[in-house]
Amino acid sequence: MYPRILFALLAAIPAVAQFSELATTADGNQLYFSSQLRLKGAAGGVPAPEWRIYRWTPDGVELFAERGNLVPRGPTISGSNSEGASLPQVSSDGRLVGFTLRNACMTPGPPEEACTAIPGRGELRGTAARTLGEGSLELSRNGRWALLIPPFGPGPAQAATLIDLETDSRASVPAPPLQAAAIASDGSVLTGSGIWRDGAVKPISLTGGVLPLALSDSGQVLVYMQFSMAADAKPNGARLLVRNLSTSADTVLFAPVASRFQGPQFMSVSNDGRWVLYRVTEARIEGPAFLADSTTGVSRPISLREGELASAGVLNDAGDVAFVATTAGRIVRIRVGAGGEQSLKTVVPATPFINVPFGFVPGSMVRLARTGPSGADGRYLLDDKPLPVLFKTDQEVAVQVPWEQRTGELPFRLDFAGDSPFAQIQTAVVLAFAPRFEPADPGTTSLLGIKMVTADFSALVTTPPAPSDIVHMYMTGLGAVQGSVTTGVPAPLDSLRPITGSVTCRFAPQTAPATTLFAGLAPGMTGVYQVTLRLPDQPFASPLAGLDCGSFAVYRLVMAP
Repeated sequence: MYPRILFALLAAIPAVAQFSELATTADGNQLYFSSQLRLKGAAGGVPAPEWRIYRWTPDGVELFAERGNLVPRGPTISGSNSEGASLPQVSSDGRLVGFTLRNACMTPGPPEEACTAIPGRGELRGTAARTLGEGSLELSRNGRWALLIPPFGPGPAQAATLIDLETDSRASVPAPPLQAAAIASDGSVLTGSGIWRDGAVKPISLTGGVLPLALSDSGQVLVYMQFSMAADAKPNGARLLVRNLSTSADTVLFAPVASRFQGPQFMSVSNDGRWVLYRVTEARIEGPAFLADSTTGVSRPISLREGELASAGVLNDAGDVAFVATTAGRIVRIRVGAGGEQSLKTVVPATPFINVPFGFVPGSMVRLARTGPSGADGRYLLDDKPLPVLFKTDQEVAVQVPWEQRTGELPFRLDFAGDSPFAQIQTAVVLAFAPRFEPADPGTTSLLGIKMVTADFSALVTTPPAPSDIVHMYMTGLGAVQGSVTTGVPAPLDSLRPITGSVTCRFAPQTAPATTLFAGLAPGMTGVYQVTLRLPDQPFASPLAGLDCGSFAVYRLVMAP
């Protein structure tokens, strides 16, 4: 059961990347996708963290849909959330486009304060523009059928609503499996127990732990995932299969390597079910992309650049055009020839992107995980002021928040040159304090995985300290300090800058807290704090379970003003 739940959840979580949720027309000349990025030149101010839908054509990229009227938000938890316009769907001819508005008002028009929140609302644009009602929208390729899927959650499964857009008649159908591509152009709907059509469900017998993923637009091919066991009877991932519903024959498209935990992530299937686009994941949601022939079971890799992984993808009706969003922050179009040859073209150039963390703190260093062009030079701006860069690698940039920075929800922006029409402009939350432990340096091993050193600063702490031992650990986000400080300048070596608050920690399972000997800026470092602790006299009654410092993430932290 665990691998099935794991891969279901992975399928339900959008990859953390610049672009996701791709949809294209039959000719591959229109592409719709969702993103939290904004087009360059968009209005300034403090942007709402939301998803927007964009449309690409050979003439360029344009904004297609955004949130409109949403209910008021509480405090922002991070630089991103699930609000806005998402899940774009497009008919084969491009005349009808559907999408889902998250956390929208049930009826457009009233002020936000008067809105009643709904998890999702289906919208149509184009030849049959209208609001369809509550639920996540899925549109058939011929543009005749719309499926409103209730939100996934605990409790009994709710029924979905199938709408015939030609007659506006509605039917209640069993809800499809989580994140499945569920509707065909003949009105068939994939459910958890079989294929629903015209009021009846035709059962499908699938053995073992399985998860149905997609019904081809023809209604004749089912794509599904099956829990997989290695030779030692331990789970090692999942297999990806297709079933021809006319013959009940199964074809394996992917099977995990016995020594590795691998899972296929379905991305798209051609209308007739012959071609399946998927990626293979291991330690992350992104992975190498493959195009599989379901008649032979042969998978061919999509030839991306070295080290570049796929985060989302879609096929056109015939399966001879694919679009793939990648971890390099670009979208590529792949034309596939009759012999399997591939012709790749970048349609949305690489765009730098930062996973904005929750809680920038004045004076503190902040680690920013980044994707996209790693070698590009540019500026990181908070509240329209550049942040000093302390160091950078291909995976992250460390910046310091100015000591004089005001708190609140403020705009964060990347100012980078390049050909991309997009720029990252979103909300960052600046707090008086937001503690984090500094991780151990790459290639090193330290107790609990955090940067902790011995009393004489000679080595990392790699084993549990003894009673009365002194250790130093390093943190960020501990807030204001006593004494003068200057942004971008290391803390002095000849005088200390203690924090104005206090830190109390306990090494679990000890019952007594450690004595805090010092908490303040780490001498000689910029934006980093040092916390020096003396352990209690009592020995550990059982193995070290963690570092308990209040209510802070895995390791809890208490701050007293």
